[in-house]
Amino acid sequence: MHYFKTNSFNEAYLQLTRMFASQLMCDGVPVVSGRNHGELVENRHVRVEIEDSRRTILTLPFRKPSLRYMAGEVSCYMQETRSDQFGWYSRLWSDLDVDGEVQSNYGRKIFETDFDGVGISRFDYALAQLAANRCTKNAIVMLKDHRDLRKGYDKDRSCAMSQLFYIEGDRLYQDIQLRSSDMWLGLPYDIFWFSLVQQRMVSKLQYKYPWLKTGPIMFQAATLHVYKKHWARITQADLGADCVDVVVPVWDACAEWDMTRWLRWERQLRYSLQSCDDAYDSAANATREHYKSELDNMYLHPLWHMLGGWLVGRKEYAAG
Repeated sequence: MHYFKTNSFNEAYLQLTRMFASQLMCDGVPVVSGRNHGELVENRHVRVEIEDSRRTILTLPFRKPSLRYMAGEVSCYMQETRSDQFGWYSRLWSDLDVDGEVQSNYGRKIFETDFDGVGISRFDYALAQLAANRCTKNAIVMLKDHRDLRKGYDKDRSCAMSQLFYIEGDRLYQDIQLRSSDMWLGLPYDIFWFSLVQQRMVSKLQYKYPWLKTGPIMFQAATLHVYKKHWARITQADLGADCVDVVVPVWDACAEWDMTRWLRWERQLRYSLQSCDDAYDSAANATREHYKSELDNMYLHPLWHMLGGWLVGRKEYAAG
C-alpha cells in the first residue's frame, strides 16, 4: 500500500511523480505489458487523501492539463452521450468507440434520472440518503455495472468503480475507488471532475445542513500506472519547481444556474461549428471561423470562474 496525505492535488501529484521517477531511474524496474498502449510501470494499491478538494487543478510546470479539454469533458459529461461529441475535444474518445455511445460517461451514470430505469439518478439517491440521515454510510454512487460485461466493450469501461459520500463534523468527504488509473493522462481530469461532483453534493445538502462545508477528497487505485510514452516526462520533471494552487469555487445555487447557461452556450457553439464543418463553401468557412473564435472565447468568459476556478486573462493556460 502506498499512502499519501496532502493539502492539494498539486502536492499529491508531486509525490506520485517522485514515486514513479524513483522507480524508472532504477535498473530492473518491473515493466508490465499494457493493453493497446504498450509497456507500462505500475504501482498497486495507491491511496491519496487531499485535504482541500477545491484545489484540484494541476498547475505544475511539468504537467499543466488542457483547460480547454477539461471544460469540454465536463460539458460532454453533463449533456452528451455520443462519442463523436466527446471526440470534438479528444480523438481518444473516438478510439474507444464501439457503437457510437460513450458507455464510460461518468456524467450520465451519475446524473441521468432514467439511467437505471428507476426514476432517480444515482446522485439523487446518494443525496437522499444523506438528507435523511447525516450519519449514513449508504450515500454511494456506483460507476461499474452490467453494461461493462458486454462483449466488445473492453476499452470503453469506467476506470472508477464507486463514490462514497459521508459527513464528519461539518464537512462532506468523498472516497473514490478506482480499478485502474493512468497517472499522466487520465488522473488529472478525473480528480477535477469528481471534485465538481462533490461540490454539487455540498450545495444541494446545504438546504438541509446550512453549516456543511466541502471536505477532503480521497481516492484509492488498485493500479496506478504510467505508459512508456510518458516515462521521459516523469524522469525529466522538475520536482522542485514552485506552483500556485488554483481554488475551484464552491458550486452554490447561483453557480448551478450559471452552469446551465454555460452548458447551453457551449453546446450551441459546438453544434453550430460542426454544421459548418459539413459544408465546404466560402460562406461556411467564414461562419466556421466565427464560431471557432466564439468557442475559444468561451473559456475566457467569467462563467469559467465557476467551472474551473480559472482567472480570466490567464491565456497561457488556454492553449493547454
